[in-house]
Amino acid sequence: MGNNPQSVPSEICQAGIHAGFLASAAKHPGRPALDVAGSVLSYAELRTWAAAVASTVTGINAPSESSLVGVFALRTAAAYAAVLGGLMSGKGIVPLNPSFPPERTAAMIEASGIETLLLDSRGASQLEPLLKLLSKPMCFLFVETGAGHHELARAWPQHRFLDKDGIAAPATWQAKPVNPDSTAYLLFTSGTTGKPKGVALLHRNLTHFIRVGLSRYALSERDRFSQIYDFTWDPHLFDLYGCWESAACLCVPQPDQLLNPGKFFREKEITVIDMVPSMAHVMMRMGSLKPGRYPALRLLRLGGEAVAVEIAAACAAATPNAVVENTYGPTEATVEVTSYVWDSTRSPAEAEQGIVPIGFPYRGCELLVVDESLEEVPEGTEGELLIGGAQTAPGYWRSPEQTRRAFVVPPGREQTFYRTGDRVRRPAAGKPMCFLGRNDSQIKIHGARIELGDVEAALRKSACTALAAAVGWPRSKTGTEGIIAFIDKPGADVAAILADLKHRLPNVMVPRQVRLLQQVPLNANGKVDRNALLRLLESETPARTAPRVQSASGNS
Repeated sequence: MGNNPQSVPSEICQAGIHAGFLASAAKHPGRPALDVAGSVLSYAELRTWAAAVASTVTGINAPSESSLVGVFALRTAAAYAAVLGGLMSGKGIVPLNPSFPPERTAAMIEASGIETLLLDSRGASQLEPLLKLLSKPMCFLFVETGAGHHELARAWPQHRFLDKDGIAAPATWQAKPVNPDSTAYLLFTSGTTGKPKGVALLHRNLTHFIRVGLSRYALSERDRFSQIYDFTWDPHLFDLYGCWESAACLCVPQPDQLLNPGKFFREKEITVIDMVPSMAHVMMRMGSLKPGRYPALRLLRLGGEAVAVEIAAACAAATPNAVVENTYGPTEATVEVTSYVWDSTRSPAEAEQGIVPIGFPYRGCELLVVDESLEEVPEGTEGELLIGGAQTAPGYWRSPEQTRRAFVVPPGREQTFYRTGDRVRRPAAGKPMCFLGRNDSQIKIHGARIELGDVEAALRKSACTALAAAVGWPRSKTGTEGIIAFIDKPGADVAAILADLKHRLPNVMVPRQVRLLQQVPLNANGKVDRNALLRLLESETPARTAPRVQSASGNS
């Protein structure tokens, strides 16, 4: 394994992204497939459960109905059975997080058009607030619990409720061909309009991505993967399908275990880790990245946000037998399209602005660095990164206007490229590409991609004002640590605004602080001048800002 592009088989798997799991279950039925919440399921056990779910889902929906199914679950064995069962039924997956505000989940259900929702115990506990917001009849399948849901059925007669006891026998399920151009996953990202933005990843996009990984890494049934990310975030796809196609074991930490990830890695003897650099930074502060601490680790993938040289060096020292790799890619290009292997001798000199290079493109992925006219810039010049090729999604879900703006055909080209909005430096031949920052109002917090326009749209509703602004603050080498919001409404009840925002936004998007201004600064074009707000934050000291700020609690 090195820093040069890797070859990958050219064929596309015709049986869908779940085919690797099915093959491993047939070849290694007794091996552990899943280690979660104190229980271990073999490949045969997980396949049986997933097949039962698939049989039931197939019986619920007629072929003319929705091609997607929702999974409202988090970090349980039932969650993984639901995902696999949904795919095995021939449906695409719409992951929904039970910890998100019901209003946001309802918006995703409405946008996706799903008619069936698969729930684990955590999803079931959050269902009633969601039911109050749904505008159409749906079917709810409780994959985990065996208890009846007669009370819900009486209270919500327009919906259909099925529990585990009603799941069909797995013997009725048989594999069927999957169209590689059909949607495997519909993932929602933060959008500038205040509404979540759907990205449809096709089976062929995902199978190509997994095949690239398998060609790069010597993965085997002896490996033990950690699964840090939740289902709504696309990096989790490598953990699941890279693991299961290798017949390895997927180890899933619970929320309390994520507070001390190093302990989890050691106790579970993890050999493959994929995590955001901000988690590594937290581990550094906890003293969990001491040299030689994780000798069992073979592969450490960092991604989701910029990687500072200091973090990569600390990770490499703590994992003496592992390859430490920086990966890069947006959801619209299926998880990642470049990688860079850290080398303690060479890499510090190849870094720019203290940030590890994003490296070299994957086989089948084409990168262009362009100017404002979408013309390619000379080597050594910075520009916007465009991504084309086998992993580029077809566009945004049911949003032709957003697709038209972001998915373009550059001059002199025939294929479509995705405009990332990321500034990079076009490298000379054989040299790695370096990430330089963003062109727009998008930020990342602990790897989560956030459109500030999404936050501002919610803020305008919560504050009942026409003008609101948000910026990422404080800034760090890997991104930002939180959000500071501004409204032009002196005397507003900040505590009430923050409380309302928690019902509209995921926790990571709720501002840490809301500041009340006489007037939000505007630029010459009449748009919010975020640079002026950042200069204001840079100039202030805590003593000066404290009287003017009320902070959100629990959102650090």
